[in-house]
Amino acid sequence: TYQTPKTYNFLLEDKENKCLSLNDAASPPLSARIRELSNNLKSLCVSTESSLKIAQDSSIRNQVIDEIFEPKTPVSQQCITVVDTHEITNIASPWENFQMRGSGMKDSLVQEYLKFLNSASKEELKGLKGIGEKRATYILEMRQESPEPFKKLEDLKDIGLSEKQINGMLKKVAGDLFT
Repeated sequence: TYQTPKTYNFLLEDKENKCLSLNDAASPPLSARIRELSNNLKSLCVSTESSLKIAQDSSIRNQVIDEIFEPKTPVSQQCITVVDTHEITNIASPWENFQMRGSGMKDSLVQEYLKFLNSASKEELKGLKGIGEKRATYILEMRQESPEPFKKLEDLKDIGLSEKQINGMLKKVAGDLFT
């Protein structure tokens, strides 16, 4: 069976102190809805466990509130070393940070490449530039002797690759990441 919604009448005072009667079936004024939402949010904020802990120490509370509500510009920390009383060297410039991260990416790429060489099938190996049927077979034979024959890039010289070929292979792999 269908039940009709209950209706409540409220008396509100408007800006001119006139009494207004509101029927609950109709939408309350926007300001009343905003006030209700605001009160609900305040009660939620106060009732959370973390805010109860923060409320115990007002200095921490003020600091946390400032951090939450005040957007701050991120500050880049830089390491500065005093070499001489007259000379200050900045050792963590953006360029140096970029180079250090680039070096880390290169090391990561090399390790992944070596891992691939130590685990790829013969067909996957032949798909690499510089590795044909003979080298792929030789790599598989090396794996039978040692499960991980390639631990560093220089180990690729054992299969007859020159340093130039090794660098070319890595450049191709790195270039393929961006195409």
